[in-house]
Amino acid sequence: MVWQGGRTKIKAKAGYDLCPVSFVRRSIRMATLDEWDRRYVTGETAAVTKLFFPNAVAAYRIVRKIETTNIRTQFMTGHGGFSEYLERFKCKDNPACICDQDISETVPHVLLECPVFAQERVQLETELGIKLEKHVVKELMSSKQRDRFLRYSQRSYHKMANTKPFTVFVEGNIGSGKTTFLEHFRQFEDITLLTEPVEEWRNLRGWNLLDLMYKDPSKWAMAFQAYVSLTMLDMHRRPTTTPVKLMERSIYSARYCFVEHMQRSGILHPAQFAVLDEWFRFIHTEIPIEADLIVYLKTDPKIAYERIKRRARSEEQCVPLSYLEELHKLHEDWLVNRTFAECPAPVLVIDADLDLSQITEEYKKTEHQILRKAVDVVMRSPNKLSPKKPITSSPIKIIPQIRL
Repeated sequence: MVWQGGRTKIKAKAGYDLCPVSFVRRSIRMATLDEWDRRYVTGETAAVTKLFFPNAVAAYRIVRKIETTNIRTQFMTGHGGFSEYLERFKCKDNPACICDQDISETVPHVLLECPVFAQERVQLETELGIKLEKHVVKELMSSKQRDRFLRYSQRSYHKMANTKPFTVFVEGNIGSGKTTFLEHFRQFEDITLLTEPVEEWRNLRGWNLLDLMYKDPSKWAMAFQAYVSLTMLDMHRRPTTTPVKLMERSIYSARYCFVEHMQRSGILHPAQFAVLDEWFRFIHTEIPIEADLIVYLKTDPKIAYERIKRRARSEEQCVPLSYLEELHKLHEDWLVNRTFAECPAPVLVIDADLDLSQITEEYKKTEHQILRKAVDVVMRSPNKLSPKKPITSSPIKIIPQIRL
């Protein structure tokens, strides 16, 4: 040391080489990780991330070993295309999952509970010999099975993003051939068929509401239509794993055709009609019921009457021709003339007056046109059966969606 002007001057070399730079960097990194871990563990946020990583140190170690993608980031943070997250930022009306309107669509629910993804979940559990639960997720992320689990989460996300099926309502009078129409499309693996829940109407805790309504409509019409609304709503909300759903009738035809007829004919007391109408308005406003296409099987009431006689359902033997004529007019005013009520989707009109031997051929001619809007969805499905090739014939009549 040398004294110069009242201060000391160090001539010796600084001893930086005595403390490697890598050690300094590592010390800073570990101190940072310790503080990060303290905040991570004690904090009230990052609940979804904690499902995957028990602490920040583990997260730092694991994340460096995996390929981060936008989908994996969404799953490991919960910030993405999940209904609960989207609802928080006003991007969705409610946080409900497709499987149940009372359950929020969150990352833990999609990965561990949702029945829509049960097939993928069971496959993973079978391959790994485990039961997928919350505490198991952390173990999988730290194990050699991590990549399999991440592939499962990625498949689930893609399926979740495409869970809204192309939905078709098959509408028509009693005896118009709706069940025959649905049965024709059973050949396609990618289509879910939901037939009218007649058996539920025939047996509600031992009571045949359908028979009671036909025999004494003034007494039983309201009870029957209330139960019809309930069962139809259940069909609308039922989870569907296929990209296309065909549904026999809808809550719209129940209200705009059958309840409307009961009100106009005086079968329903004005107070009873008001209750059913308010129930319908609540469902229509509060519960999302979407339709992409309506297939209207247009049938002459006299032909429908003859078919009803031939199929000989005991409850329908008392149905008069005049009733079918009045229902036919309501269907026409709703779906074709558009002079009454709201039509929720474009309408495809098919002449359903042909007999059974001919109507099947008619369905074959129109099946590709019926599914043309859904064909891209069908072709993306891993279990697809390709739609039939288009058949050159006279075009069927399609009425665009018009809101009154």
